[in-house]
Amino acid sequence: MELGRLRWALLLVLLLTACAKTQVEVVAPPRPAYSVGSEEVGKAFWEARPSEGRRPGRGEVYDMRQMTATHQTLPLGSRVVVESLLNRRIVEVRITGRDLSADRGILNLSPAAARALDALEPGVIPVRLRVVALPGAPPTAGSARFSIQ
Repeated sequence: MELGRLRWALLLVLLLTACAKTQVEVVAPPRPAYSVGSEEVGKAFWEARPSEGRRPGRGEVYDMRQMTATHQTLPLGSRVVVESLLNRRIVEVRITGRDLSADRGILNLSPAAARALDALEPGVIPVRLRVVALPGAPPTAGSARFSIQ
C-alpha cells in the first residue's frame, strides 16, 4: 500500500513540475556603442508637416524650423553630420528624439534639415551620417562652436 502511495505522490510531483511555468528573463538588445566618428548609411525620412510642438518618443518638444532629427539608438543631444548621397550636400543636426519604427530608415529629419539637403518633396533620401559630438563631451578641435569668456 505504501508503495502505491509513493508512486502516486511521485507522479503528482512530476506532473506539477512539468506544468510549472519557467521564469524567462527578458533582456533588452544591447545598444550600439557610438563614438565620435562612427558612421551609418541608410534612408532618411522627412515629412512636410509632422507633429509640430509635440514630443517625439522620449525627446524634447519638436520644432520643424530647427536642424534636428530623430534616431532609434543615438543618445539624445548627439550631433551628427548628414550627407545626402544624391547630391553630396551636408548638414549638421542634433538628435532630439527617438524614431521607434525600425522600418523607417536610420533618421527622421526635420523639414529645415531636409531643405538644407535639397530634398524638395517629402519622402526618403539616401544618406550617410557621421557622429561629430556625443552629449556631455567637449567640442572637438574641428568643431565650429566657441564661447566668449
